[in-house]
Amino acid sequence: MNRLLPWTGEDGRSCYLSTDGDGPLSRLADRIEFVQLSLAGRLLDHARDVLTEAGPVAASDLGVVVAQLTDALRDALLIAESRGARLAPAENERVLPNGVHAVPPLIEVAQDTLAHCPTAPKALGLLSLPGGDLASAGAARRYVRMAATSWGLPPDTADALETITGELAANALEYSASLSITVALSRTASAVVVSVTDEGQECLSVPDTPGPEQEHGRGLLIVDALASHWGRRHTRTGLTVWAEITVEG
Repeated sequence: MNRLLPWTGEDGRSCYLSTDGDGPLSRLADRIEFVQLSLAGRLLDHARDVLTEAGPVAASDLGVVVAQLTDALRDALLIAESRGARLAPAENERVLPNGVHAVPPLIEVAQDTLAHCPTAPKALGLLSLPGGDLASAGAARRYVRMAATSWGLPPDTADALETITGELAANALEYSASLSITVALSRTASAVVVSVTDEGQECLSVPDTPGPEQEHGRGLLIVDALASHWGRRHTRTGLTVWAEITVEG
């Protein structure tokens, strides 16, 4: 097991601690990470209380920055919790009927994404989040917005991708009992594709098209309106729902 250390080497590259996962060094590292996450959780709760008490003051420039930092801390905690779920002992993992582990590893999602790209992507982003926390939808939206902006995509494209991601993530969180969901974003010369992969069991991740008076399930109508194409496919470990937006090179 490789653990990312909070510093870089002389060459500027990330440093890792290699452990076997069972020895005294691993147990000590587990305790340190637990203390760090507990502190971060308390800081997040305190920040939320302060923002609530601040009221209109939170609308100031400083308040906006604090709110953004609070969101970033929440996202970091979600990612850390998801990492912990992925690295949990095998007896805590769910296994599909065919014997495949239910949580889709990032590497498998990456391979599936690359396999369905018509050409080699110019950029690729991946993020795994807890499947049992509805806040993962917000974290997924912010991640895709940040990636789209850093790739220089037009604001309207970034808006559409953010909205689509929120709908797909919310759909996966509501209609699948997944331990985690994985968001993938890829860009080629002519299109950008966002997808959300869940474990694809117990419930269908994509419900039928809602009727005119049905309140739930309208997220896919939004996806259909914003995307150039969209669809779903089964992977070895789950179900992937994807949406493509055409862009200029």
